[in-house]
Amino acid sequence: MQAITKKLGFTFTILFFIGVAYSAYSLYELPSQMMHAATVVDLNVIGQLQPTLFKLYIICGATALVGLAAITFNSINSRSHQSAALATSKKSEAKSEAQSAEEIQHAEGKIQIDSNAIEEVMSEEEDKSVVFNKVLSLICNEVEASQAAAYITREEEDAHFIDLFASYAYHVPEGEKKSFRYGEGLAGQVAKEGKLVNIDAIPEGYIKILSGLGSASPRHLLIIPLKEADKVVGVVEIASFHAFSRHHESALQHAFDKLALKLVNDDNVSLEKAKR
Repeated sequence: MQAITKKLGFTFTILFFIGVAYSAYSLYELPSQMMHAATVVDLNVIGQLQPTLFKLYIICGATALVGLAAITFNSINSRSHQSAALATSKKSEAKSEAQSAEEIQHAEGKIQIDSNAIEEVMSEEEDKSVVFNKVLSLICNEVEASQAAAYITREEEDAHFIDLFASYAYHVPEGEKKSFRYGEGLAGQVAKEGKLVNIDAIPEGYIKILSGLGSASPRHLLIIPLKEADKVVGVVEIASFHAFSRHHESALQHAFDKLALKLVNDDNVSLEKAKR
C-alpha cells in the first residue's frame, strides 16, 4: 500500500508540473493567438489587455511557486516524520530486545550455585544452624531471593513435625518457635509428600519482607524437601519477587542435597560424608 501511494504521489506531482508549464505557455501565446484569430485586429484593444494578461502571468507563476513550495515542504516533513518514526522504532526495538533478553535470561534461570563456597562453609562450621544460615545467605544472594527458611524434622509421640532452625531475612519474635505438623501449611505438605513445590502465586500475607522502606509480599516460593536415604529430614523455603525456573529447581535441589546428611548426623559430620 505504501509503495502504491508513493507511485501515485510521484505521478500527480509530474502532472502538476506539466499542467503549470502548459498553462504558462498558453497564457504567453494567448495574445498572438488572439491576433491571428481576429478578423479585424484592433491593436489598441490588444494593448489594453496586456496589464490583465500580465496579472494572469503573475497569478499563475505565484500559484506554481506556492504549489512547488507545498510539495517540497511536504516531502521534507514526510522524510522528517519517517526519520523520527524510524529512530523511535529502533529505540523501542532496542529497549524491547534488552527487556526480552533480561526476561529470557531470568526465565531460563541460568544460575551456577557456588558449590565450593558451600563446601567451605561445611568444612569450617560444625553447628548445623550456623551452616544453614550461611548457606541460605549465599544462595539467596545468588538467585536474588528475598527470604529463606530451613526446617528440620522431628518425631514426637508418633507425630511428625518440622521446626524452623535457620533462616535468611526471616523474622521470628524472640522466644517464639515456629513448627508445623506434617501436612500443615505449604512447608508441612512438602515434608509429608517429599516433593519439591514451585508456587507462582503465594497466598496474600503468607510471607512479608520487612525493610526500612516498608513491607512487601513476594509472589514466588520454592519449597525443597531435604532427603537422606529417601527419607525427608528437612525442608527449605525460598521466597522471591522473581519466578523460579526449572533450572533453579534443579540447581537448588542439588545444592541442598549436599546438606541433607548434616541434619541427621552429629554436628561434626565430615565434609566427605556430607558430599556423598
